[in-house]
Amino acid sequence: MAEKYFLGSFSPEGFKGNFGEEIKKSDFRTVILKGGAGTGKSSLMKKVSAHFKDKDEVVEFYCSSDPDSLDGVLLKSRKRIIVDGTAPHVFEPTFPGVKEKILNLGDCWDERKLCVSSDKIIEITKEHKKHMERTKRYVKALSSIFSDTYSIGYEGILTQKLNGFVDRLIKKLAIKRSFNHGEISIRQLSALTPQGYKTLTDTLDGYEIYLLKDSYFAGSDIILKALCDIFTSRGKDVYASPLNIFDHTVYEHLLIPEMRLAFISSNPLTALRLDNVKAINVHRFYDKQHLSQRKSRLKLNKKACCDLTLEASRTMKTALKIHDELEKYYILAMDFDKVGTLCKNTIESFK
Repeated sequence: MAEKYFLGSFSPEGFKGNFGEEIKKSDFRTVILKGGAGTGKSSLMKKVSAHFKDKDEVVEFYCSSDPDSLDGVLLKSRKRIIVDGTAPHVFEPTFPGVKEKILNLGDCWDERKLCVSSDKIIEITKEHKKHMERTKRYVKALSSIFSDTYSIGYEGILTQKLNGFVDRLIKKLAIKRSFNHGEISIRQLSALTPQGYKTLTDTLDGYEIYLLKDSYFAGSDIILKALCDIFTSRGKDVYASPLNIFDHTVYEHLLIPEMRLAFISSNPLTALRLDNVKAINVHRFYDKQHLSQRKSRLKLNKKACCDLTLEASRTMKTALKIHDELEKYYILAMDFDKVGTLCKNTIESFK
């Protein structure tokens, strides 16, 4: 089974992702797909992934705006990447023909067929953009309110008690030291989607999971950042999953692949309930009196964020339906036999 992540996710400023860092890695070669909606980019990548699943370690990166669609595939052993390079995650080659190659699926469409429906295509495209901008405004509001909750939690942290817990946990895990320093890679495990706030839990199969239960974000963020520093200082590579709804760096999950170890947050967004986990009640690291004095404020924040998250997802769902309408026009104009040939040639080039 392939590892699954999102290519990125919504932030207060719109789409935010770190996949460009994967493309920049010196030993990787990348195929960047260009082309409009419905040109077969996701289907092509699914065929590439399916072909290599039994031959390589495959990592799939999904679209947070449409979790059924692939935005990228990484083949670890072959050092190959294929990725959707169109908006909102635009990628351009830095070393064209040397490290990156552009594959333009627009070469497979009949422009005459598109021109016949040009007015409708422009109208639908503008409507889709309007709903995505509306989603961004909801996320901006979410960020502001959640930041207030985070601030309340941070001010109430029982630092000595929390640090003592981290020290004990590290001793329990018995992490072997190394002369090398581990690397931090961003892997988006959770994201706001048209189906709500979604976590790709399939990726956690085979992991020993510590579930951090935290209603205020700050305690789990501090714990995860402390663990990240310790693991990397002892030579372990770490996958960090940030909570992009905040306008500053907040960690939501942490994976240590070599140790098959995962630290996963269950917060007001994820509300995760997982079986066979080791639960960590982060609430015990907050000053109860401090939280009690701000109970009404926290309650108001929780309700507002619940409503905003629901409305943001609904708006994304409407945007997705509009996008599906747009795809129909491009599908009718495509020569998918040509796309199939491009797919076959791409697979051959990856062998």
